[in-house]
Amino acid sequence: MMTVDFTSEQREAIDAGFEGSLEIAGASRTGKSTALNARARRYEDERDRAYLFANHPCELIALARVVLDAANTPVRIVDEMEARSGFARGAQPLLDLAWPEFRSGTIDPEVAALRSPQRFLEAAYRMMRKLRDGNVDPQTFLDRSMAGATDFYANPPNFAHSALIAATKDAYRDSLDVSPQELQRQYRREIDLVKILHRLFAEYVAFANASDALCESDAVALALDRLRERPELARAVRERFAHVFVDEMQEATPAQRALLDAVYGMPLHGVTFAGDAKAATSRFRGARPDIALAGAQQTITLTNTSPKPSVSIHRSKTQAEEAALVAERIGEEIERGVPAEEIAVLFRSSGDVQVYLDALLDRSPAKLASRRAVTELRKLLVAEREAAARRTLGDGAARAEVRRELIGLREQAH
Repeated sequence: MMTVDFTSEQREAIDAGFEGSLEIAGASRTGKSTALNARARRYEDERDRAYLFANHPCELIALARVVLDAANTPVRIVDEMEARSGFARGAQPLLDLAWPEFRSGTIDPEVAALRSPQRFLEAAYRMMRKLRDGNVDPQTFLDRSMAGATDFYANPPNFAHSALIAATKDAYRDSLDVSPQELQRQYRREIDLVKILHRLFAEYVAFANASDALCESDAVALALDRLRERPELARAVRERFAHVFVDEMQEATPAQRALLDAVYGMPLHGVTFAGDAKAATSRFRGARPDIALAGAQQTITLTNTSPKPSVSIHRSKTQAEEAALVAERIGEEIERGVPAEEIAVLFRSSGDVQVYLDALLDRSPAKLASRRAVTELRKLLVAEREAAARRTLGDGAARAEVRRELIGLREQAH
């Protein structure tokens, strides 16, 4: 058996008050997730109030669901493929040049991007998705883009500068020979492109807001809109989740962080998050650790790397005796604050699993410290029984019998 004691820094984070907001910072392997989980267990033990534990910021979609339900706009969460299809359908009039702006001459239909419509739509959708994750609405996009284009073309760089010429490949150096007339033509084309993208973006947002099927980032954006319209909706979320614990916070988008701010205030109250800006892996998808990790009222930085586990050996006379011992030790670790999902039992063969699962499930649920631990164990049992059924069952009658058993187990697990 292996046991790990909390470091003094972890213990400080676990024991900190719940009233404000706490950031658990630190590099990899300093035990941030372990401290966060133990802190959530402490909250469960000491407070008779529900909380949300998000292993990743994407699980903050639960907050958006509560907001939308409270606003009487419940939604069904769909995947990105379905959202992309909706965007493509909405863009078809553009590809058919059916917009009135083309007929009136407000937008030039010869915009270069439209010569490759499929590539254009794919790039436009990726841009729009990043804008949604970045908490940027269509009007803000239009204002910033128009201002940026105007500023650039009003004060263009010196295309004859030696450093710029040297940094440009030979094949493209002719493009640096730009006349004022050509710059003006490019400016008009860029403005036309901005108008096209703005309309696509605005129409997609209107379509998404009127739909009951949204991808996660659209649901978060709609929840933010509802909270801006009706700030009192935040109270419904706080009543449902009095505290929020978020792991891997460095992966949060500005929209996900804005949702936390809208519900739990600025500065945050009732939020604990753990993260490390240097560990962010989703910047290309819109993660902004500089925004996500900012503003906690208290920060506890863990510097000690996780201690090496101690190893003890016990030889049991029977498998049942060993299973009972393992169940007892797991129960003790859970009661000590170790998250159930961080405890592993290794087997030589999957055929031995059932005995140990039975011993774990026979142990008093009260001693297992939380409903979540029992749920995870039952889910593990379901997975094992499903795997065993796939390996060993051949005839339909046997499969039907196991299917009935699994239905009952799934109902217990959820």
